[in-house]
Amino acid sequence: MVLNDVTLTSGMTTFMQLGGKHAGASDRIILEGGTTLDGALNVALLASFAPHKGDMFDLFDGTMNGTFQAVNLPELRHGLAWDTTRLYTDGTVTVVPEPVSLVAGLVGLACIGGYLKRRLICL
Repeated sequence: MVLNDVTLTSGMTTFMQLGGKHAGASDRIILEGGTTLDGALNVALLASFAPHKGDMFDLFDGTMNGTFQAVNLPELRHGLAWDTTRLYTDGTVTVVPEPVSLVAGLVGLACIGGYLKRRLICL
């Protein structure tokens, strides 16, 4: 879909679907002219499509003005998360490994260190 000189207002919701990485499998909006983003962006997965780590989806092409008030992305399999840091610069979202909490990371390092030093097992 091509949008030209469109303003998506605060009461509007933009719906998009992801069905795969190959051309035409997922929605993409081409922004031309003075398109202003606002309102909400809701993204859903089609059928049984399950994105994998490293998958990138080009939702928007063109110049974007403004931001969405809410971005709602579908839940991913355990251990995966959405990276939306490039949504407003190049229109993409990427599937990345879920960040490990600082506490879990420190406990893991302590367990490894303890195991190597004393052959302890940390549960």
